[in-house]
Amino acid sequence: MLDSSLPADIIQASLLFPFVPRCLTQPSIYVKLVTLLPPYARTTGLIEAYFCNLSWYTGCIEREQVNDDLLPMFYPGRRPLDPSSFREEHLHSLGLLYALLATGSVADLTQNIINAEAEDLEKLARCALGMRSIHEYGSMEAAQAMIMLSAYETFTDRKKSEQAITSLFTCGFKIALAVS
Repeated sequence: MLDSSLPADIIQASLLFPFVPRCLTQPSIYVKLVTLLPPYARTTGLIEAYFCNLSWYTGCIEREQVNDDLLPMFYPGRRPLDPSSFREEHLHSLGLLYALLATGSVADLTQNIINAEAEDLEKLARCALGMRSIHEYGSMEAAQAMIMLSAYETFTDRKKSEQAITSLFTCGFKIALAVS
């Protein structure tokens, strides 16, 4: 694991995913999650890296969903969202965006597969997903994010067990079935 510059509460929540205790699910963490979004140009670069190099593997998100839903939600006018206008019900969408960016960072051929940016983005995805129970408030975005995280784990080859990767994928698939 590479060094992280993320706040300690974000790291703690990401490590507790998917069962983040209520004491950590606070609006102050939501604000941190939104303020840690990368600049728009980097975000679109990572998304393009994903679609060019890894989308064949998961196919769990379409470019239209990214362009029509995720980017306008978190980058209105191509600027990062004002944290004060963030709504809790968008946490799974934020988790999906971060999972997509983490996987895009792995797919970015200008850097190593295992890199600090990708690891931080993966932690942010897990934290965002954990802030709103994926079991109580299952959503298609949560399902997509979990499938995307299983792809991330597969490609980073960080000594995760096949069981852990399969569990992420299976949980995402089961949530997708439940909400569809």
